[in-house]
Amino acid sequence: MRTILRVLLVLLACTLAIRPAYAVTLGEGHADFGPTLEGSFALQLRDDTVTPPQWRNAEDVVFALGQASEQQLPEDKDFAFTGAKAGDTVWVIPQTQKAGVPWLGWNTQAPNIQEAVDRGVTFEYVGHQGPGDFSLFLQDGGLGGPEKLFVEPGDTAWVDLGTHTHANWVFTQPGTHLVRIKVSAGNHQATADLRFAVGDTSEAAIKAAESSTWEGRSESSRSYIWLIAGGVLIVAALLFLRKKV
Repeated sequence: MRTILRVLLVLLACTLAIRPAYAVTLGEGHADFGPTLEGSFALQLRDDTVTPPQWRNAEDVVFALGQASEQQLPEDKDFAFTGAKAGDTVWVIPQTQKAGVPWLGWNTQAPNIQEAVDRGVTFEYVGHQGPGDFSLFLQDGGLGGPEKLFVEPGDTAWVDLGTHTHANWVFTQPGTHLVRIKVSAGNHQATADLRFAVGDTSEAAIKAAESSTWEGRSESSRSYIWLIAGGVLIVAALLFLRKKV
């Protein structure tokens, strides 16, 4: 019995050593998600707010988007894909660094990653879980319009080795959000859920984001639109068949 108890205590100690007791909250400063190869292929977050920078498991980090992240959607139909209307308040991690807001990008620069990757990797947007809509897009800062990256589940982006990029992360409603991303390179695959506390950055909101689990669902207005459209088509088909009879 004592031997079993000792083994359990050792396992518990190892677990505590691997995972922090609470999530690291990033309310500003630089971080990237990207593939790593330290024993196994994984999708992790590089935290540059500490010295030296540290690669962390995505489940151990919560990005906090407070008042400094609030913006009004421009009066431009090119941004309709975000799910918000012109003038609506949205919460944004911008492409360029802003004080009081985390600066989240991605990179393919982790040490040893060349051992598993030939030329580059494919990032896939698996989906978003949370209130409202989420979108990720690039903008060149000039007269060009937004370049959509992640809007609909299944959207992909090819990224060469040695790349470091930032984009605009847009959330249309406050609350707890998960963004699931998959990275693929040859026979290697890894998935991670990025965690966000949007609008409310209180301790309770951070804990809610930390403990949230992926359920494979989205509360986005885009999902409801497709649901309504499907229902309308079904009703129309039934009415057509009824007339035929």
